[in-house]
Amino acid sequence: MDNVKWICAVGIVLIIATAVFGVCIDDEPDIFQCRRLKPGVTESDNECCNIIKTHDYKYEHFFPISKRDNGNIELTFRVKGDRDANLLFSSNVFPQDGDPAHEIIFSAATSWLRIAKNNETGRVDASSEEARVSPNEWREFWVKINGKTVQVGRKEKEASLVSSNSIDVPIKYYSVAGHSNANVLWSLPCIEEKDFS
Repeated sequence: MDNVKWICAVGIVLIIATAVFGVCIDDEPDIFQCRRLKPGVTESDNECCNIIKTHDYKYEHFFPISKRDNGNIELTFRVKGDRDANLLFSSNVFPQDGDPAHEIIFSAATSWLRIAKNNETGRVDASSEEARVSPNEWREFWVKINGKTVQVGRKEKEASLVSSNSIDVPIKYYSVAGHSNANVLWSLPCIEEKDFS
């Protein structure tokens, strides 16, 4: 009887999770592709996203990014975590420490931007607490890059992190990572990862 109750409880949790977060297909352990079901639309009109779990300071999945008609790069995403959530814009995949890049670190305590991977060169700190992540809720952010100017802000709010002293990196890819022993969840636009193996 206890087993039946346990199975029912698990089933109810799965049904609720599916209703709230969408129907997900587990492509591999750290990437899930989700279709958010909207009422009153056909399946082809449903939003699609990549849910990525990051655990350490390792950029493992790279996604191509293109410029808009105005020449800007724009990315909107959601993140949830208790420690550093790292977002990297680079001209090549698997850049080395110190390589030119735009690296944005969203932390629970403070957030900052630097102009080289894993290097404090050109570090600019956020002007408010708006750029912090939370372990208890998804927070939606936007990033806009136009030449040497990088802006970061929360959804529907002004930029809380701005750097106009960055270097002009010919950006082709972006990637996400976490911090040592920190679990971070990312909800990114539904773009296929390129196979660079």
